[in-house]
Amino acid sequence: MKGLFWNVRGIGNDPTQRVLNRVRKQHHLDFLAIMEPMISLEGRFMARRLGFKEVVSNCVNQIWFFWGPEVQCRVLIDHEQFLHLHLESNKWPKPFFVTAIYAKCDMVERRDLWAGLRLVSVGSSPWIVGGDFNTVLCPEERSGGAAPSGIAMSDFHDMIADCALTDAGYTGSPYTWYSRWLRQRLDRVLVTDSWMDVFSKTQVTHLELSKSDHRGLLVVAETIVTQKASSFRFQHMWITHPGFLEVVRRN
Repeated sequence: MKGLFWNVRGIGNDPTQRVLNRVRKQHHLDFLAIMEPMISLEGRFMARRLGFKEVVSNCVNQIWFFWGPEVQCRVLIDHEQFLHLHLESNKWPKPFFVTAIYAKCDMVERRDLWAGLRLVSVGSSPWIVGGDFNTVLCPEERSGGAAPSGIAMSDFHDMIADCALTDAGYTGSPYTWYSRWLRQRLDRVLVTDSWMDVFSKTQVTHLELSKSDHRGLLVVAETIVTQKASSFRFQHMWITHPGFLEVVRRN
């Protein structure tokens, strides 16, 4: 499974569309979740332009979700700050849930997002959550500027714990958003234990900055199949064979 979460800060320009097309072709993306498209959704035209089958937008047109021809997608929750979807494909061992996030900048408004995520019910199915959370989880995820709000970090941490999510980690730069004087890890991917049970090899890569002040988050998830060692079975009839004791003695 391969997907990309990216706050593109505008998709109406040709350079950004070329970057998205290049990444899709290079990594054979199954889905693409973008934040802040900054244009009205033109549906299938934009999906075809970027090489995907379909696209949906959330209720405030701040999150677009594209999926490829081998994927079946159902929108389950359309929220102002997230889209919650169910994906399945013959390429994967199990269907899973994916939630694309574009959080508010204001701490109080983000609490509506945290509350909404707590209401999401996925049972024992795999769940992956990714996007722009607009807050850091610890002071080390910010460089420059004032210290981050302890209350905001606590709110974020509590939601992650309540939803039984864990950070999927990353490779690449430790920061995903840049301004002139400030760098922060505002974007991340979270997963459940059931996700890791199915996609035990999950890697998140912070892509290079390109046409946006946010880095894209490339997710590559694989299932590792381990072969069980063959078991030894003793057959009682062996002891009646005239050469049995000699074979045991030699080995």
